Amino acid sequence: MFPANDALWTVYIKTALIRNVTPCWVDIVGDNSNPACYYYLNDAAVSPREIAFRMRLNGNPLSNNPNKYELKEFIWGVQIVDMNNSVLFSVYVNATTDNYALEVWDSTNTKIYSTPIVLNSPETANDNVRVRSAGTVFPCGGPTIPDEDFFLDFRVPVSAFTGFDFDTDTYKLCYFTSTQENVINKDYECGGLINKPEGAALCVSKHIESGPSIICACSTAIWVLHVVIENCGDVDLTNVVLTDTINSEIASNATIVLMPNVGPILVGNQITWNIGTLEAGEKQTLGIEITGYFDTPGHKIFDEGEVDCDELDPIPFKDVGIDVIKSTDKLIVQKSIIEGPDKVSLCDIETWKLRIYLKNTCEADLAAFSVFDEINCNFSLEDSIELTPSKGIAFADGKKIYWDIELLRSNEEATLEITLKGFFTKEGLNIFNKGYVYSDCIGEFPFEDEGIEVFAKEITDIIDIDGKIQDLKTGQLLDDVLATIYDNKCNKIRVETFDKRYNINLKAGTYIIKFSKEGYVDKILIVVLQSDMDIYFDIKMLKRAAVVCNADVANKDLYLSIIKERIDADVVFSKSTCINTKAQIENLCDVIENIETNTVCSSKLLINFTVEKNIVYKLNSEKNLKYEDYDFNVCIPIDGNIDGCSFVYNYKSNGNYYCKDGNIVYNIAYIKFNGYFVCDSDVLVNGADE
Repeated sequence: MFPANDALWTVYIKTALIRNVTPCWVDIVGDNSNPACYYYLNDAAVSPREIAFRMRLNGNPLSNNPNKYELKEFIWGVQIVDMNNSVLFSVYVNATTDNYALEVWDSTNTKIYSTPIVLNSPETANDNVRVRSAGTVFPCGGPTIPDEDFFLDFRVPVSAFTGFDFDTDTYKLCYFTSTQENVINKDYECGGLINKPEGAALCVSKHIESGPSIICACSTAIWVLHVVIENCGDVDLTNVVLTDTINSEIASNATIVLMPNVGPILVGNQITWNIGTLEAGEKQTLGIEITGYFDTPGHKIFDEGEVDCDELDPIPFKDVGIDVIKSTDKLIVQKSIIEGPDKVSLCDIETWKLRIYLKNTCEADLAAFSVFDEINCNFSLEDSIELTPSKGIAFADGKKIYWDIELLRSNEEATLEITLKGFFTKEGLNIFNKGYVYSDCIGEFPFEDEGIEVFAKEITDIIDIDGKIQDLKTGQLLDDVLATIYDNKCNKIRVETFDKRYNINLKAGTYIIKFSKEGYVDKILIVVLQSDMDIYFDIKMLKRAAVVCNADVANKDLYLSIIKERIDADVVFSKSTCINTKAQIENLCDVIENIETNTVCSSKLLINFTVEKNIVYKLNSEKNLKYEDYDFNVCIPIDGNIDGCSFVYNYKSNGNYYCKDGNIVYNIAYIKFNGYFVCDSDVLVNGADE
């Protein structure tokens, strides 16, 4: 069982090495006031008797997944080591498998005990693993503002340690963190002997005092290692000799500095230190500063050796090592569409499933990295994004997707499935999203899917255009009105005659309809049909007025020109666009951004319109703005002689109409356009107001 209160824990290691092991949840931390490691062996009379362990971590070992209260995909544990540095047992809090387990392995690397991890919030009496706050003392990742630390506690029945007696056998505890079972590759903290024997005893430990725990191949760094030799018995030890062999894989031009600089001798890659007599309780430390690099990737030990003396057998030692990543290693990243159509029309709502595939081909494990992905701005989501990661945690913030992976081991694969429901608002080849993965040494790996083809929606319906034909001033319905229909290249399509009302059926496109009646100014109706909505628009024709001429009119120079041809036109621009089905439109306006005109062959007037459509809508209690620019060109035939004339014009917006059906917004913009061909050499005389 766990101790009834924190005061019952036995403090075992106070100060932990300040290595800033990454990620922070595998960094064991501690100082004199906030010890790093504890243990608790309950009374022998308690059945079943258990031993509990506690380590202080620099980060939260709990998964970021808000839907599960479980550990991140790492290993935390304790090794039980004898006085000769031989590992007797290893206790694993193993969260690297599908079935998280609390395990004990013996000296032959055989699993002798395994039970599922029981971890609950709030805690229960049955929990064999628990996570508690350890205050805000140590900063994560360097000398910055301290953030929250955490205790990881776990307990195991002593019966799991076959043939071992915690009350009488001599041992020490080494607390560790790792990414895998077979290699301890993160933090490693050992304490002193428990149940020290009488007589001769020698305690030897080796650790990396400073330097990176992960490095790129061929990247130079500085590490400081300490070998601590302590006479932990009660008699003097004689002829104490340390021998240490530096790993030959370290680049041959590495610089090695020994501390103290008198005594230890370096020949080639062999260190020899003849300490001589080591009195009871005396401690000596060999410091080794290595400046260099490794050429090849993998898990690398810096050096290993042994300490010998007359009274005892040699005691071996070695450091925990570091991970070396080759810069040419690759993280395979692939993005593909696995479900959904590969062709679709604008605004059509469909569902797609995409998959991001990762494989770590590095020889080293990759820990605590993220995948970033962002949905195409031309894709509108109808529902929230559904994310299904095979490991790690994924979440979406708007159209941005984040996939945090705590650990991807060498040659391990992972996938993230993304389900999207929505529609595209732009034609052409559209990819769903682009993203990238970044990891130290191996760099950034961008990815994108193959995309789909998006086509303009084909409008096959015949569109009805009708309305009244009236006198502009009196409102009288007019008979015998000639309607000449032109396409957008000024080609005549047909001519029809109407009384009082007109009704014209056309396919989608741009048309010019000229309404003519004797005694009236021609009325031009420009219809731009880019949706299948029928058009109702009344034609109001202006009656010609007789010119009143007065030869005595003063200041005739006020009339600089005479009208040769008049363009009296109404523009009806019918367009559909799409927004979210659940969106509520608050305002829609059409802004005429620009109009340009040009004449061709003295018989055609070309006009280019640029109209901006702005839609203000509310979705999920938030206001949004959607705006788009549209250009359309029209060709108006000119009957009169306009040689040597210039064209002047004015225009204004005459309002609009819109309605929403599902995710489609139908919109008609009305524009009034008046223009005149005038010749500067003529004189304009007074006429009656029209």
